[in-house]
Amino acid sequence: MADPGPAQVSADMAVAGTWRQQHLADSVLPLSDVSNKTNESRQREVAKVQAPAAVVKLLYQGVAQVGHGSRRGDYVVTIVEEQGPDSECYLHASHLSDKSLKPFKTSIDIALISGQGNFALQKKRISSILSRLDFSGNNIIVRPEVVETPKANDALDDVKTDPPAPVPVSPPVSLLPTTTDQNTLAEDQVAAAPSAAPSAAPSPTVDFASELPADDAAVLADVEATGMVRVRVVTWNMQANAPPSVEMLRAELLPLNTHHVVVVGTEECENTIAKSLINPSKDKWEGRLREVFGDRYDLICGHALQATHSIAFVHRALVPLISAVKSEAVSTGLGVGATRMGNKGGIGIHFAVNGTSLLFINAHLAHARKGYDRRNEEYHTITAELSRRLVRATPAVGSTVPAEPPSSDSESLVAWMQEHVDCLVWGGDLNYRLELERAEAEKQLQDGADVIGLQSLLEHDQLKRAIREEAAFVGMEEAPIEFRPTYKYDHNTDAFDSSAKQRVPSWTDRILFKPGDAVDVHAYRSVQALRTSDHRPVYADFLMDVSGEAAPSGARADDGRPKQGQGIGQTNSEVCAVM
Repeated sequence: MADPGPAQVSADMAVAGTWRQQHLADSVLPLSDVSNKTNESRQREVAKVQAPAAVVKLLYQGVAQVGHGSRRGDYVVTIVEEQGPDSECYLHASHLSDKSLKPFKTSIDIALISGQGNFALQKKRISSILSRLDFSGNNIIVRPEVVETPKANDALDDVKTDPPAPVPVSPPVSLLPTTTDQNTLAEDQVAAAPSAAPSAAPSPTVDFASELPADDAAVLADVEATGMVRVRVVTWNMQANAPPSVEMLRAELLPLNTHHVVVVGTEECENTIAKSLINPSKDKWEGRLREVFGDRYDLICGHALQATHSIAFVHRALVPLISAVKSEAVSTGLGVGATRMGNKGGIGIHFAVNGTSLLFINAHLAHARKGYDRRNEEYHTITAELSRRLVRATPAVGSTVPAEPPSSDSESLVAWMQEHVDCLVWGGDLNYRLELERAEAEKQLQDGADVIGLQSLLEHDQLKRAIREEAAFVGMEEAPIEFRPTYKYDHNTDAFDSSAKQRVPSWTDRILFKPGDAVDVHAYRSVQALRTSDHRPVYADFLMDVSGEAAPSGARADDGRPKQGQGIGQTNSEVCAVM
């Protein structure tokens, strides 16, 4: 088969999400489509017709070479586990570029994959399976593993094991906890949403619902040993309404003592945009959040820009690891030239954990469907300006002065941020809309109420268009959206806008991140149970690698180590920012 080339591979992988949804939907296979099934296994299939729907867990998706000789080709491979009384695994393969070739579906012995909780072992076994995929007639099979018998005098270390895994065009998705959630659609079909973030290997399993140790010393010791922190990022346009109770927030959005770091971004927070022009303070909201987190969490930093607000908390055990705390705001609202009001704009909160730089941006971008180009411009303005003010590189050899961005043009500053920030998250009420009429959007929502049906609706999403056209958020990624549009709802209901404006339901509230080895996304969801606003809150759970030894420049003490607890507890309020 001819090499499709990088451009073709890139174009084909752009629809990998479609394959993933198709493969997940077809995970429970008709009897006629299943190869390698024993009579006993077939009987179990018949029994499933009367059984409750199985929970499907995505174990792997990527591209692997299948077959040999003239039949060798690149295939999108998806491996899923159908969890239930009789758990089984299925492998789906669709040719990467030749759509005329039929897709393959086959069952796999779960014993070939299971790592019994050991994810390094599971990764190795999946790699072995990928390297042994072949064709047998009209079926796809996993060739038996060949293990040579060692000679009598050979040491155990000389025994040949699995062949090296193929290098996938698209790295495998992260493994996710199989938890159900009332705000996630099609729970009876898909229990865990796959991550879109590329990573070198499946990430370790982390139960984000489990509490951190009660002992602070144990929390700190665990982070120092693993180099990993759990991070929750939230965005919510509150429509200037009173916040829910402490109990409601803990139950639905901000669980207590389950994350090391929590960053909450809000828009139209506490007061309307107009009232916030007079009083931008968010003391009441910050006070409510302090109640939610209690004395086990300390405020890292809070910053308000008119009605937009961002705040970060850290588990008190990790305060000694926090350094380089800084925040800035960029206004892009009403005004002329560089002088703009903060009715629209973004806030950046930067800090380091154990020397690893983290930057969280929360923004409220231009409204309305026709504001597409303006939103793209605001993304570049906010990112470039925050990069100029917040991001510094490690000093050059022989220097103690932090390196500043080499250029002031927007494109260079955006690239500078992505190059010099280890963990970057960009979210907020980004206000990107669906390019559909209300009637058509409602029809698709009714006809495709499950996860798969939402994907066709998302083809009309302006943010995905901006990324596709490289108009904004280049180099950033978003986990798959498997929840209903987050805007616009009638107050205290799940009904979309019934006002005279009849706004088109849209995913205005989003969270994106810079992909890489330092960041794995483990959940991306909305919370339907919080109905006090016309927006639904959205959160993302990340596992971030903070094992790096060097602190960002400017965050070092005289002995070269991070300044312990530097800058903790800052709060700022402003109504505009002059650029």
